[in-house]
Amino acid sequence: MQDSQKEKQNLIDALQADICDLLFKWDRYKFLFCSQEHIDLLNVTASTFFCYIQKIMLNDVFLHIASLTDSKKTCKNENLTILWLPDLPDDDKSKKKIDGLCNAALDKSKTIREVRHKLAHSDKKIALKEQAAPIVKDYVRQVEEAITAICDAFNEISPNPLSLASGIFDASGGDVSCLIEIIRAGHKQNKAL
Repeated sequence: MQDSQKEKQNLIDALQADICDLLFKWDRYKFLFCSQEHIDLLNVTASTFFCYIQKIMLNDVFLHIASLTDSKKTCKNENLTILWLPDLPDDDKSKKKIDGLCNAALDKSKTIREVRHKLAHSDKKIALKEQAAPIVKDYVRQVEEAITAICDAFNEISPNPLSLASGIFDASGGDVSCLIEIIRAGHKQNKAL
């Protein structure tokens, strides 16, 4: 019985770490690319490079959301996913509630998962220019809704709630804020020359 509880706690801890990683990525993405002032500065400094970084970061967030809402098993491998959460409580009422929250997270992440599949698998229609590629920056709202739904499902089982506004990261951007200031100072210096 004790091993079962330890396994459950290990799963909760692993999911918490994974969701925190997603929150950290999203926090940094938003700080860099959801401020017009920052976008203007990055564009004037190294637009091609930062456009590439933006695409990489957002694709990584899409992949992370898809992974967290993936099925419990792929072939013989078990996946770390929120779909394990309904298996954790002992009572049926809690299981049912968490299952509903997981289904809501799957629903909220559906668009993100579809875009992730198109990007990850080199969609033929997009490659042949028969269909427009998804404009990833247009999916900020869906990402926020998917992350919120993932956190809602996790929070039902965890004593340590997580959210987009949980304050586990420096709201001022921390390390990314320093990067912006260095770029801004370098840009001002180049303009002065």
